[in-house]
Amino acid sequence: MLIDWLTLRILLDSNLGQNLFDRILDCLNMTVCVDAEGNEKWRKHALDIDKLRSDSQGIYWSITADGQGQRYFTIGASPASIEHEGLNVFGSCDIEHCATVLIEHAGRALKAILPDWTHWQCRRLDITANYDMGNSAQVKQALRLLLGTDAPRRRTNSDKQGGDTVYWNPASDLQAGKAYHKGSHLRMMCRKGNLLLDDETLELADNLLRLELKLGARWFRRYEQEQGDDWHTLTEYELTEIHHKFFYALIGGGVEVHYMGILLIELEKVA
Repeated sequence: MLIDWLTLRILLDSNLGQNLFDRILDCLNMTVCVDAEGNEKWRKHALDIDKLRSDSQGIYWSITADGQGQRYFTIGASPASIEHEGLNVFGSCDIEHCATVLIEHAGRALKAILPDWTHWQCRRLDITANYDMGNSAQVKQALRLLLGTDAPRRRTNSDKQGGDTVYWNPASDLQAGKAYHKGSHLRMMCRKGNLLLDDETLELADNLLRLELKLGARWFRRYEQEQGDDWHTLTEYELTEIHHKFFYALIGGGVEVHYMGILLIELEKVA
């Protein structure tokens, strides 16, 4: 289990330091992408960070507003990708560690010391689990069965390798789910030149079914209102349980999906 994407924001005011404040304001109405070395790759007008895929390379920042006149400096990235040279197969599920990775990386790119994670708000978190199905055929069989599950507002598409990606509530800012074949995905990234991986790594990834859950801005606003807790108090155990609960409902309610040996059996029952 790992945190595969994190979006954080902090109130944009002069407390950040006047020089940094002015530099960030230069990016008004833009989203800026920085690579792992801190070099700017591109900047685009009015791109929504939370519409970026969790496999987007680098770290992104922009200025966002809350509709009440407050402006925020917002950063987003895959902590695993930053730590492991673009490869996000495995990573940490420690929310404080992942937040620190993003904040320190953004600080290096901006040549500034940013406030630590206790001063930031979280507005998106993707929790991801890998399931070793034994071989590529088993992964594709699981995806075919997931296509047949009775889930609301589901849409699907197929990649060039023939493996289906299954989406649940893809446009939701509360919770959204996705299942796909990690091996096919990494091979596609390599073909595009975004990654350079050895054959052994690709062959191991061919066995992996990936289940991703996105917790969006509305989920965090609701959590803060109902729980009265800060986002950084969420433990690895709690995040794992949130992930399991979402996918239990799709796979049949009672199945422990983290036991990979019975995943296909339970999917076959449901489908």
